Amino acid sequence: MAFRWLLMGVMLLSGLASSPASALPLHAYQQDRDLAREAHAIAVQAAKAYLFEGKKPKGQPAGIDRRLKVPGGAFVTITLDGKTRGCWGTVHPQRPFLAQEIAVAAVKALTVDTRHRPISRHEWPKLEFYVSLVGPLEPVSNAASIRPKYDGLFVTSGSRGGVLLPGEAKTARWQVAECRRKAGLKPDEPAMLFRFPTVVYGPEDVI
Repeated sequence: MAFRWLLMGVMLLSGLASSPASALPLHAYQQDRDLAREAHAIAVQAAKAYLFEGKKPKGQPAGIDRRLKVPGGAFVTITLDGKTRGCWGTVHPQRPFLAQEIAVAAVKALTVDTRHRPISRHEWPKLEFYVSLVGPLEPVSNAASIRPKYDGLFVTSGSRGGVLLPGEAKTARWQVAECRRKAGLKPDEPAMLFRFPTVVYGPEDVI
């Protein structure tokens, strides 16, 4: 599905150092239709509850898969007619459980992605949701080694950072430049680069 390579996100800037202890072992999250349905449903239900009832995510859903009860980074992208309407997420977990991370990201994708106007109720029937789970961050010493189709990129300097998910960039050079731009960095300003993989759950995974 093309949307797997058209995801874009905004990240929270707390907890920037790479933390293997909180990195998801993505091999355990691949090719599992039941898990995909569950993670996707968490995003959709959280967004719907907020949009129609004003309810913010609280706690974690009952009876969820144990793999959603661990900390992990996640993004939620919402599309309309094949175009991004909102996206939000974190490369590092901000909450105790991945399920909570997904729910909060879904609500923020509705409301706080400054690149787009807030999503309205009348758009709901045509919205599609994509959940991206973030794998371990790996330092990058040579930008030419980045594979934009497969590698997400996080560029950071001090408290500033910018991120692109896998597939948004066609070239490594543009990927680095765009992440630096999103972070508000000058062309010659020193920065650290980290690549990361993702597992994406979209509408085609929950049918």
